[in-house]
Amino acid sequence: MPFSNFGFEKEILRAVKKAGYTRPTPVQAAAIPKVMQGHDLIAIAQTGTGKTAAFVLPMLNRFFKENRDGKRHDLKALILAPTRELALQIMETIRVYGDGLPIRAAAIFGGVEEEAQMKALRKGVDFVVATPGRLIDFMEREKINFDLLETLVLDEADRMLHMGFLPDIEKIVSDLPRRRQTLMFSATFPKEVESLARRFQHEPKMVQIGKRSNPADTVAQFVYEVPAHLKSPLLLELLKQPNYQRVLVFVRMKMGLIYSLIFSSSRESKSPSSTPVVRKNSGCRP
Repeated sequence: MPFSNFGFEKEILRAVKKAGYTRPTPVQAAAIPKVMQGHDLIAIAQTGTGKTAAFVLPMLNRFFKENRDGKRHDLKALILAPTRELALQIMETIRVYGDGLPIRAAAIFGGVEEEAQMKALRKGVDFVVATPGRLIDFMEREKINFDLLETLVLDEADRMLHMGFLPDIEKIVSDLPRRRQTLMFSATFPKEVESLARRFQHEPKMVQIGKRSNPADTVAQFVYEVPAHLKSPLLLELLKQPNYQRVLVFVRMKMGLIYSLIFSSSRESKSPSSTPVVRKNSGCRP
């Protein structure tokens, strides 16, 4: 099925073609019609299957039809993401598929100066892509208005819950209009995500590509349950493994002990490319 079958405006189809896409992925083919019909939606599919375009394309199409001349820019869609990196990826998707459209979008996340983000909101935006922490900060200072919001998207909902964002999500949703479309996209569908859907959605449609709770086939996952005081020694031992040539460590905060352990492991490694990198979880509050 080609993208033209969805009934998109010609400007949207032109942007899709310019981006090099001709046919939708399975999750796009299943989700886009339901989003365009106005249903709440739960979409379960692995990372890398095109979930972002599955909500960005119909949202762009809807808002362009309502605002062809681009004279008004009221906040109509809020997209929540767990990390700054994902928020930027979503913004890039909006930029690519919104090429040539009079639609404004702003990214709100921590770890950077806030003035540019506040300036974008003052000018007026149609879409906001945000991580929960910085968004709540703006909400508490009354820097953002949700009165005309029509759509809420929770992207990577399972990751947001695993990262402890449930209280933040609850606070954000409590400030949104009750009459809205709520779209939830997730790589897995644990009970926590199912509970979230029951609370925040109204008779949602379900789209599921593949088996529930399946990790990506290319990723091997291991869980080590250890007391808190043994986490650092375990990390050091794992980093000593000869088959770990390049390692990315996510932590909740920039702990000096973690840094020292990684540098220590790097000096002991025989690999010439053992440069330590620590990535702070940028979805947390600033």
